[in-house]
Order: sequence, then C-alpha cells, then structure tokens
Amino acid sequence: MSGREIAQLVQSWQAMSKDTMNLVQMQEPTLQPEQQSKLKQLVNEENVRKQEESVQKHHQTFLASIRMAVTVFGERFRAFVTERDTVTATVVGLTLLAGGVYSAKNGTAAVARFIEAGLFKPLAAQSIVPHHA
Repeated sequence: MSGREIAQLVQSWQAMSKDTMNLVQMQEPTLQPEQQSKLKQLVNEENVRKQEESVQKHHQTFLASIRMAVTVFGERFRAFVTERDTVTATVVGLTLLAGGVYSAKNGTAAVARFIEAGLFKPLAAQSIVPHHA
C-alpha cells in the first residue's frame, strides 16, 4: 500500500464500517512498518473517538434523567404547597409526631427515675425511715 492509499484511508476513516476496518487490518501484514504504524494509530484514534462518543451519550442521558427527576419533583412539590389543606394536615401531623416523641422521652425518663429511686434505695435507709400510717 502506498502513502497515497494511506492518505485516502485517513480521509475516509470516519465513514468506515467495521467490515471495512477488518479488511484493512487483514491487509496490514503486507504494509511497510511505517504504514503499519500509521494504520495502528488510526485504529487507536477511531477507538478513542468511539469511546468519547459513548461517554458523551451516557452523560447526556444521565443529565436528561436528572433534569426529568428535578422537574417531576418540582411539579409535585409545587402542587403540594399550593394545596392549603394538605400543608395544614402535614404540619399538624408533624407537630403531633414531635409532641409524641417528646412525651415518650420524658415519660420514660420519669418512670426510670421512679423505679431507680425505689429499687436502689439502701436497705438500712428503708428500715430507718419511719412509715406514716
């Protein structure tokens, strides 16, 4: 293969199909070392280009899915916020939940202190303390 033929390969590289690439690679043993080197460089460049295209498509798809998720979330949030009854019910529910957690925490602490005071009182102190009947 002459230098001119390699130049033609370079010009038509973008349009090559896999079959054409395979055919060119099969002719590689008949090429001069510098032509083989140039062919390998072209194959590597094409592989890099395809990988870059694949990555770019993946990024575009990923960004599109993020945009869609944000849009859907934004629409749902806007619909939620504009419904006064839903917002009121949510606020009341969260307030009751917080009150329940607070009451449970303090109630458990009070019961624990009461039990601790009765169980861990020294026996001598129990017998000395007069019982009022």
